[in-house]
Amino acid sequence: MDLNRNDFLKQLLSNLQADVTIAQLTKVSPSWGHANYTPDIHRLYYILDGEGVFQLDDTVLEAKPGQLYLLPAGVKQTLSTSAPRTLYKYWCHFTASIGDLNPFQVMKLPYRIEVSGASSAAEAEALFAELVRFKRRNELAAALKVKSILFDLLRFYMERAEVTEKQTNASLTYEKMKTAAAYMKEHLASELSVEELARLFHLSPNYFAQQFKTMLGASPMQYLKRIRLAKAVELLRATDLSVTDVAAAVGMELHYFSRLFKSWQNFSPKEYRQLYRKRGSAKKDADDR
Repeated sequence: MDLNRNDFLKQLLSNLQADVTIAQLTKVSPSWGHANYTPDIHRLYYILDGEGVFQLDDTVLEAKPGQLYLLPAGVKQTLSTSAPRTLYKYWCHFTASIGDLNPFQVMKLPYRIEVSGASSAAEAEALFAELVRFKRRNELAAALKVKSILFDLLRFYMERAEVTEKQTNASLTYEKMKTAAAYMKEHLASELSVEELARLFHLSPNYFAQQFKTMLGASPMQYLKRIRLAKAVELLRATDLSVTDVAAAVGMELHYFSRLFKSWQNFSPKEYRQLYRKRGSAKKDADDR
């Protein structure tokens, strides 16, 4: 997976929203199972004992102890157990989304991993035991703990799985959003609007703004403000341009730029430059002693 794809997946995961709906430890009955079932919720199964057969779309897997399964929503599933050694498993149901995206329709993950080694098995079992325990509690802090453990379980899974990106509309949209971000950096001094940017990429303004925030973690105008201020800091530090010229170079009117910069740095642009250079001079004097 090249760096751009890795950046894409990392950015998506940074915006992941997930919640556990139920978590339990269960010894299933011989009649347990699902036939040609397409769930609308994701599931994790950690097999402690017993045997079974899981079919996900056209993939058939023999379920055995020491395996951790990720069964994504939207995939047709047929699950069964084998008597007399029925499955004994930790399991949870959870929701997961990135904006309006299903993360497991963007990332290609195996349906199962082998949890090999005593330390890994102990970690997996401890995480599930904690998840079950905290899911039963009613205090407010327990809800945060449950979410934290779910993220730990997903981290545990992904560390041991090969993660690749499915070629979907999401990845193509991400490339457009990256190109839009690069365009914004190259045209900081220009007047830019969501409507203009959307038109450049043949998208509606609402769809462009929604997808930009999902993919890059900030709205287009928030992102533009952020990179304009970062460029202003660079110019104040490295050049002798007047504050008026710095404001113009990053596409802002002087009054708005000065007010925004001070709210961000707690110093006016002029004060920031003076303080930065004073610190640099003091450091140089100290180094010369």
